Amino acid sequence: MPRLNGQVLDEIVQPIIPPADIRFQENFGKYMGKRNLNVGAALRRFTRFIHLDCDPRTQPDILHDLEVTPLPFPDNEFDCIMGSHVFEHIKNFVPLMEEFHRILKPGGYLIGITPYMTSNDAWACPHHVRAFDENTWYYFDQNLYTEQEIDSAGYGAWQNYRANFKVEQVILIPYEEQLQCAQENPVEFEFRKKHYFNIIREIHGILRKV
Repeated sequence: MPRLNGQVLDEIVQPIIPPADIRFQENFGKYMGKRNLNVGAALRRFTRFIHLDCDPRTQPDILHDLEVTPLPFPDNEFDCIMGSHVFEHIKNFVPLMEEFHRILKPGGYLIGITPYMTSNDAWACPHHVRAFDENTWYYFDQNLYTEQEIDSAGYGAWQNYRANFKVEQVILIPYEEQLQCAQENPVEFEFRKKHYFNIIREIHGILRKV
């Protein structure tokens, strides 16, 4: 299957956590439009976003549980959907991705910020039910299931998945103490990433609806 080794950006050292609205706008503002949705928002608030959460204590704009589909929005409603440290909590993630596809406008973007699979952050929390690495987001591209290539592991195994996204970018956020290695010795850094835990802290996936 296709594999992207992730772009390590030295200007993003720490995860996107509150208060980080300015940094978020700088890094992801180009993917936003007039209508943007922040799902599983908790207490995170970003400018130009509608905020959805299942907990009334967070006082979201929209009160809804992401495990329940369909989502309470019409088709082709949003230019951008963002989820920060929420998708690893979702059990019914594939149906949710299909809903994101439905409510995104054609060419709209999905931004997923999650712990990296080999980070303790991915598994220490007992509420986490899944983890993400460089390959995860490619399973939402229909080409994985239709292209008859040796490296297309999903060829013909549609599993009733109906949406279609293209991966625009995958960004890896190393732990701060690993950043120098990532910049100065990419070969060694790639070895560490492949074989050791706690090299990469976060992964950012940016997908486009097709």
